Amino acid sequence: MVPYATQIIKTIVQSSLYEVYVLYVIDGKDCYGELLPENCSQFTYTIPQHKLSRLLYKVAPLCLINHIEKLCSTYRLNYIHLLTVDYVLAHFIDRIKRQSAHIIYTVHDVYPHELRLSFYEKLTNRYIQRQCSAIQKKVFNLVTNSKFQHQTLQNWYPKKNIYFHHFPSLVTDAMKKTEKAPPELEDVTDYILFFGTFHVYKGIEYLCHAYWSSLAHRDKKLVIAGSGKWEFDCMKKDNNQIIKINRFITDAEVSYLYRNASCVVYPYISATQSGVLSLAYYFQTPLIATTVDFFKENIIAENTGLLCMPHDIDSLCNCLNIIIDKTFDRKRMQTNQQNYYTNSYSSVQLMKELETIYSNNEQIKNTHS
Repeated sequence: MVPYATQIIKTIVQSSLYEVYVLYVIDGKDCYGELLPENCSQFTYTIPQHKLSRLLYKVAPLCLINHIEKLCSTYRLNYIHLLTVDYVLAHFIDRIKRQSAHIIYTVHDVYPHELRLSFYEKLTNRYIQRQCSAIQKKVFNLVTNSKFQHQTLQNWYPKKNIYFHHFPSLVTDAMKKTEKAPPELEDVTDYILFFGTFHVYKGIEYLCHAYWSSLAHRDKKLVIAGSGKWEFDCMKKDNNQIIKINRFITDAEVSYLYRNASCVVYPYISATQSGVLSLAYYFQTPLIATTVDFFKENIIAENTGLLCMPHDIDSLCNCLNIIIDKTFDRKRMQTNQQNYYTNSYSSVQLMKELETIYSNNEQIKNTHS
């Protein structure tokens, strides 16, 4: 959520129409401070590290609510845009509504993703989903970056204001300016890449099985880079062919991963919206993705990327064989990706979309429907 939120903030501060005040939460480590632009006023709230205090924060974050109320009264805020799920605020939305500021809530996932969780994690995840649903119902102005989700929210809440703006590019200045090879990839180039967190819904197992199903690309290693709990059995065969990088990856390393890959694969079995697509487009890395809604909306088949069916190893294997074949027109796809990135991930376009949402004074109301 940090890269997403910071890119939205960096975009809107470019507008001459608004003064931007950012309140962000620190949970142990300050993930935002160095990333936020200097031309916005920044305020922080630190989550208590004591176990009981942390639990109380998740249920009743009264100190955070007081921070929000103080900012509203001191700076006479017009809008409060909740960008990062912010489920802890669910029981206090009505209290925040009493301020003069209008609440706007970004909806990231209308449906929960497939996850492998422990019993405790399932309870926590279910609680977060319930809280997010409560916020959706209470807030009149909802925003999403997926056309599928936009239509879904309009169907669910026909009387609400439902807005769409394009997903921000997650390409940072550091990615543009620096490049550093991960130590795990010493002398390794021209590989098949997966990049992202390790979750079941990302379809990593299908990619591994597709990789093993064909000998055509066996001269290329498969690099699975990201972080998370590794719960897949696809490393059992010939570990030298699959390189797993399970740790935090710096921006400079992200740049290397994409620039030196033969192709990148997003084998998701579900995706409401995703930031990694902007990385493939910016670095012009030939890509394969599944026909889940977000990718289907933002990939022009056979043009900016190849599409395969989710859950379908044969379909994915076929795409892999096509994209690594020597006759495949990589330059054509890369040119198309460059054009798509310029048109769809423009900060100017995103700023205009955000301005439209914020300036829609006649329609934006703090009512509950």
